[in-house]
Amino acid sequence: MHLKSAPFSVSFYALILDDVKELEDHIAPLVFNEELDQYAKDFDNFCYGIMEAHLSEKSISFYRGKIKAVAEILLTKTSIKVVRDNLPRLQHLTVNSYYDGLTVLDYEEIRKEIRELAQFSVDKQSQKNIFVNFDDDIHDVDIPEGAANLTPADNFDEYKKKVNAYLSEHMDDKAITKLRTNQPLTKYDFENLNHIFKEELGNEQMFNELSDGKSLGVFIRRVTKMDKSAINNYFAEFINDTNMNNMQIEFVQRLTDIIVEQGEINMESLMKGRAPFDRPKFFTIFGTEAQNKIFSLVRSINENAKEVA
Repeated sequence: MHLKSAPFSVSFYALILDDVKELEDHIAPLVFNEELDQYAKDFDNFCYGIMEAHLSEKSISFYRGKIKAVAEILLTKTSIKVVRDNLPRLQHLTVNSYYDGLTVLDYEEIRKEIRELAQFSVDKQSQKNIFVNFDDDIHDVDIPEGAANLTPADNFDEYKKKVNAYLSEHMDDKAITKLRTNQPLTKYDFENLNHIFKEELGNEQMFNELSDGKSLGVFIRRVTKMDKSAINNYFAEFINDTNMNNMQIEFVQRLTDIIVEQGEINMESLMKGRAPFDRPKFFTIFGTEAQNKIFSLVRSINENAKEVA
């Protein structure tokens, strides 16, 4: 094969051994990649594969699975700052429906953002490469792209990923900020949140299973955690106006910590001195007036997570 004279459109229809040898000797040495990060290059290949499948209108499920696997591993490494900085994108990449409607330019953006994180998806202790083998055979399947082919467990797992991704990306949304800072929500706020979590991302049955029976407001608080400074400020007047001893101060601090983590307080446990309010019991260290004030503050926090009738 004479590379200079042969028309490009004809030369590569059928290559004989001599043609391949000529390409190896004269063309291959011209191709050089200075990239030293093999894991970044592997991730590039995943992304180029999904781009090619997208342009060819083929199923993207094979490459989508590979990219999802990398993202899921990286989500276990959020102690690494560069991984934590890309948390919203990584959470989205674990959700099948996120890939719907993405363009080649979107995939290129994903490639650029995540490629340098790929090195962290490797088990450093065993030096076992978590990336899958690129020599896997790719077979066409009869299932149309996007067709429902998930088990109930798969659907629920997908719903959990969608919820986590949504909350991570929308922490600053007005309604979620209200919940985190103990501000009352409007009826519209709750209608919108119900639509998102019980219709748009999944259904009411999935939400009830995920929330373990908790109300929508409390569930969102538990996942996103309440704003500690807002809760401390809410108790500030009571603390300043009450001459408390060390045991009382420690109790109020434990109370606010539980509110921040759980989004609510079990009033019965508090009033009857049950765990985690049994050592010491609430009513043994506060007088009646202080007890009533704390009840009022806690009740207000609980109420602000409830839906408006």
